[in-house]
Amino acid sequence: AKDHGERIERDRFHAISWLPDDSGFFYNQMQEMKPGMDPAETEKNSTVLLHKLGDDTVKDRVIVSPNLTKYDRVLLPSVGVTEGSDFALLYLETGVSNNSTRYTARLDDLLRSVPIRWTKLTDPADNVFDVAIHGNDAYLSSSKGAERFRVLHVDLTAGEKAQPEIFVDEQPQAFIDARAPGQGLSAAQD
Repeated sequence: AKDHGERIERDRFHAISWLPDDSGFFYNQMQEMKPGMDPAETEKNSTVLLHKLGDDTVKDRVIVSPNLTKYDRVLLPSVGVTEGSDFALLYLETGVSNNSTRYTARLDDLLRSVPIRWTKLTDPADNVFDVAIHGNDAYLSSSKGAERFRVLHVDLTAGEKAQPEIFVDEQPQAFIDARAPGQGLSAAQD
């Protein structure tokens, strides 16, 4: 491992995701606290930035922020990249539940200076507890209408027209379980 001498300030949770070519990474940054600010504000207005190795961190591009992406400023954003996929996944989390709001965007758009078009994939009402990205497909573990969970499939290339379809239906003697976020799904027998 080579130390590039670059320092990221106000990083929290170490929620980084490397680009497929290892040229940089997405990271979460907490807001800068100004004198006189209420300490409760520390957790609010966090952003996701893209850092390219070798660049000064002042050049890091804001990818997600409450002002840019229009989300509740108390949510914690992170961006994940799955090798072999053309899409990035944005998580907007409360910090206490895996049932969060998620969006997708084309990875190429995040790397260029163009407006990023995020497409909603899930929200808390969908009862989705994990998402696995494989290529340009998303597999969602959901308990909505399925007490023991089912797996839904979404074709990410369909954009806003994408509709989840049942990939593995609820099983009476088994359940679908989400492992650590991003680690995929498994089925277990009672």
